[in-house]
Amino acid sequence: MQTLPKWLFKDAGDWRTLLLVVACQAMCIALLFFDILPIWLTVICLAPILTLYSSLQHEIIHGHPFKAQWMCDLLVIIPFGLLVPYFRFKDTHLAHHHDVNLCDPYEDPETWYQAKEMWEKRSSISQAVFNFNNLLAGRMLLGPLIGMTGFIKCDFKAIIAGNLHILIKWAFHILGVAALLVLISAYGKMPIWAYFLAAYFAMSLLMVRTFLEHQAHEKVRGRSVIIENGGILAFMFLNNSYHAVHHAYPGYAWYRLPSLFFENRERFLKINKGYAYPTYRAIFKAYFFKRKEPVPFPDEPRR
Repeated sequence: MQTLPKWLFKDAGDWRTLLLVVACQAMCIALLFFDILPIWLTVICLAPILTLYSSLQHEIIHGHPFKAQWMCDLLVIIPFGLLVPYFRFKDTHLAHHHDVNLCDPYEDPETWYQAKEMWEKRSSISQAVFNFNNLLAGRMLLGPLIGMTGFIKCDFKAIIAGNLHILIKWAFHILGVAALLVLISAYGKMPIWAYFLAAYFAMSLLMVRTFLEHQAHEKVRGRSVIIENGGILAFMFLNNSYHAVHHAYPGYAWYRLPSLFFENRERFLKINKGYAYPTYRAIFKAYFFKRKEPVPFPDEPRR
């Protein structure tokens, strides 16, 4: 691995990222096209693999493993996750990294907060649904549906308003998903309904990461979390458990984030105003059946 061409790879250790992409895709193909396990067990096994694939897409958005971004994008062009268009995820995530706008319901495309004026116009039933969505249990159950509905609605409005770039990216994604489903229908062993179920479960697992990775702190630096010992979930999320570190150094590869944090632990905890949890287990214990905070953004955001 020491002879990796420097002109090709962004980081000396990026063979890890490339190897993980290949392994993840190989496992997807094996579970989708070969009769290895019972259907129910295939769904259970495929879901975390699709979650990892989404985490790899996130890593690739930030420029790993190759120096050429178009080569990075090609690595994850197959839409194994089914639900989210990669190139739209890329657009919205890079916009999310304008840290000055973190959590702002008008400016941050990945926020779960809502503007107060929007919240006050909602019906009592709608407010109850979103309040339930602010429990970890609710986020895992309804979060993928609520998130995708809002995402599609926003993009549809933009397409109707004449945004051809978004239309092209959705068309590319739909064609890719259609081609993948045709191949699975013709040669695969996994029923399409089971595949969509696994994709939904994968997004449910992602909701564990996104549930509290940001908070509406008055200081922007205090808005990103750190989970110090993320266990197996930290691997599944490619160390985005050190989210404050990732936002401070978005170009750092996933395998460098833990050492960067622990070598500068006190500094990072001071910077992010101590917004940290010891484990994901502690988060489940604290918020699985308890709302973490109100849905409306507490400050008046910029329009």
